[in-house]
Amino acid sequence: MTKVKFKTLVLFVSSYPSPIGEMFIENELKVLQEKFGKIWIIQTKFLENYKYHRLFKPNNSEKKIMYETKINKARSIVRLFFSKYFFSEISMILKTNPKKLVNYKIYKDLIYYYLGSEKKKYWLKNFIFDNNIDLKTTLFYTYWCDENTFLLTRYNLESQKIHYISRLHSWDLYYERHNSNFLPFRTIIFNSAWKIFPISKNGNNYITKKLPKVAKSKFFISYLGVENLKLNNRYTNLLTLPKKPYLEILTLSYISPIKGLEKLINSLSKISDFKIHWHHIGWGIKEYEQKIRSASLELMEKNQNIKITFHGKLSQIKVKEFLETKEIDVLINCSDQEGIPVTMMEACSAGIPIIAYPVGGIPEIVKHNYNGFLIPLNNSDFSEQIRSFNYLNSDEKKRLSNNAQNFQRNEFNAIVNYSNFFDTIQTKKYFN
Repeated sequence: MTKVKFKTLVLFVSSYPSPIGEMFIENELKVLQEKFGKIWIIQTKFLENYKYHRLFKPNNSEKKIMYETKINKARSIVRLFFSKYFFSEISMILKTNPKKLVNYKIYKDLIYYYLGSEKKKYWLKNFIFDNNIDLKTTLFYTYWCDENTFLLTRYNLESQKIHYISRLHSWDLYYERHNSNFLPFRTIIFNSAWKIFPISKNGNNYITKKLPKVAKSKFFISYLGVENLKLNNRYTNLLTLPKKPYLEILTLSYISPIKGLEKLINSLSKISDFKIHWHHIGWGIKEYEQKIRSASLELMEKNQNIKITFHGKLSQIKVKEFLETKEIDVLINCSDQEGIPVTMMEACSAGIPIIAYPVGGIPEIVKHNYNGFLIPLNNSDFSEQIRSFNYLNSDEKKRLSNNAQNFQRNEFNAIVNYSNFFDTIQTKKYFN
């Protein structure tokens, strides 16, 4: 195999290393820092309030904040409508689903992507020039496939040839996650990119069927990964200590309607035959978080067997400590729209079984009755599965826990997965 000697990595993120929503990137950076001589971290959304709160940053890295240049929006929109990118998109829509042409939301998405690339193209040119970036030995990598990936596509097609790759997660992959049922410029981006990395088999199958005009060889499945955590205290002592008075359940997510926490509140209201302590880690949309907190208080007032604790937003280190030391029986995910959540990988790493819907890539990490349980998607009631889990004997719970931890070690190990990811991007045979 011929090796491609990339010496420099230019990684485009949203806000990392500000701890606002990309904490899991540090697992990857800890591996990639050993593989590149220089890493540029390009923060595409600067968050002033978090500028002094840093996550892990490699010693051989340097952070740059991407700025936008003021543009004449009207002229830029006119250029879009007469560009090869626009005609290519319209042509594909005409061939696949002409009815979509009357959906104004599609045009809004196209304009958003195009204007985003217009505002940032001068920054990219100046960054490459000012830092003497050697394009032959530099790999550009967008962690999310968004307007910044389209920016690299335009640079590659309009200016100089560059090597760029991108991951596909959930919202940047599944068209159905968007009001327009559309994602702009996908065929152009993927055909121009060096390689695209869906993070799940489900995602890979979805996008190759969705875009048959893109060669399947462009896509390469690359799982994310997490550190190997210690076994959660609950399962370390499960067979030797008496049963705890509460079933300790955990949700770990951003608080928004898509995460389905209202389903869990409704489900818990139907359980009265045993005690439950529900822990939630994460913050969210202010008004909606207040709604969930109020509903939780009301639930505790009506159901004396239910206890609920909101732990707020915790640092990555604190989350890991919580998963190892707090006695948690099961992680529950009520969302019906997911990719393949890192929070599930972390739970498995600590030997915590999972209850979830079989959506997106979740069946690739939760195997029914092996390391957790999958609930039919048309069922909004989690109460029966929670009740069934509670009444499992200790041997059965221990089996689920051991399987969860072993599965993470074999499939979602950060060092293994990110090392394989690096070997793939450095091996020329994959990029012919």
